Amino acid sequence: MARETRLHKRVIARFGLNEHGEPIDRALEGFLDLLLKESPFKLKAFVVFGSRARGDWKPWSDTDVLLIMDGLEGKTLQEVMRELKGVWNGLANLPAAGIEARIFTPEEATKLLHKRTSLTILDALEGGVTLYDDGFWSKLKAEFKDMKKKGLVKKTPGG
Repeated sequence: MARETRLHKRVIARFGLNEHGEPIDRALEGFLDLLLKESPFKLKAFVVFGSRARGDWKPWSDTDVLLIMDGLEGKTLQEVMRELKGVWNGLANLPAAGIEARIFTPEEATKLLHKRTSLTILDALEGGVTLYDDGFWSKLKAEFKDMKKKGLVKKTPGG
């Protein structure tokens, strides 16, 4: 069984402040806790990417989060959002972070990596900060690094 990894709270206190001067890391930790406790879906990976991960955020920047979850298969986006209602409601008790969640199944994430068509997946693999991983994300990241080494994936100025 894969060992789950969750980074220590002091390590993730690096995502800056919102426009009210509140730490984004508190919102992310709270969001992660909600997903682990309230979600009907099994969280496989929680990765912050984009400006908050790169460190070039502004106080009004959104917070891009990639979620890899099991149990979404066969569900529409509306059904997934409805089943995550308790999680979304819980965000109201956390500092505002403008969280923009991108949700994929493990199969979707793997397929999108192989097709190299999702900038979201590629950006998260290239520069994302992993806050939770049950082992799936580290395997996908190793595959991504191997693809880069073989020249199958290259960073370009536009993406």
